[in-house]
Amino acid sequence: MRNFDWSQFSPLDHLIALALIVGWVVLTCLLASLAMNLASRVCSLVFGPRSGDRSP
Repeated sequence: MRNFDWSQFSPLDHLIALALIVGWVVLTCLLASLAMNLASRVCSLVFGPRSGDRSP
C-alpha cells in the first residue's frame, strides 16, 4: 500500500471537497424532509383527521 501524500492538494481543493460534502448532506436532509412530508400527507389522507368526533 503506497503512502498517500496530502500535500499535493491545495487549500482550495480542500474547500471544494468540503463544499461538496456539505452540499450532499444538505441535499440528503432536504430529500428526507420531503419524503417525511409526503408520508405525513398520505397517512392523513388514508387514516383521515385525528379528531375525536366520528360523526359525519
